[in-house]
Amino acid sequence: MTTEPNSPNGANTDLLLPSANLPGQKQSFRQSLAPLFTLGWPMVLTQFFIMGTGFIDTAMAGRYSAADLAGVSLGGNVLWPAFMLLTGVTMALAPITSHLRGANKMGDIGHQIRQGLWLSLASSALMMLLLHNAAVIYEWTGIEPAIADIASDYLYAISWGVPPIIIYVALRHTLE
Repeated sequence: MTTEPNSPNGANTDLLLPSANLPGQKQSFRQSLAPLFTLGWPMVLTQFFIMGTGFIDTAMAGRYSAADLAGVSLGGNVLWPAFMLLTGVTMALAPITSHLRGANKMGDIGHQIRQGLWLSLASSALMMLLLHNAAVIYEWTGIEPAIADIASDYLYAISWGVPPIIIYVALRHTLE
């Protein structure tokens, strides 16, 4: 145990100094929030940007006409669940790369990233196939043809941005 040279009677001051939270020590609520905010703000910001994309699409279409608003909203109801499903598969890259880093197997990380990118390309192809053929889904469900055409055109236009977005998401999951 160390003593503080300027302390009266040479008393041990280790207990008086602010200590780091050691394993087994209970943290206050405020102390446990700090790392959560530090690690979580980029993910929250990303989700706000994704939601903002849908909001802007809807706001722009709503200013044009009610039919276009319905078509874009209908297209979003096909786009976002498919996007979340197919990009969610790449979330496995985060724990895989973390495990390899922790095991100091840096050479194996590249192989896993390449496999994730191949998976992203396959997911992109599936999603583009779905988005290009969404008119069939709308026809089966009896959606008004004028609105279904707008939704199909919206999805067709968006589908060309799917491969780079899914590849970006895969790379982002390797860095989280």
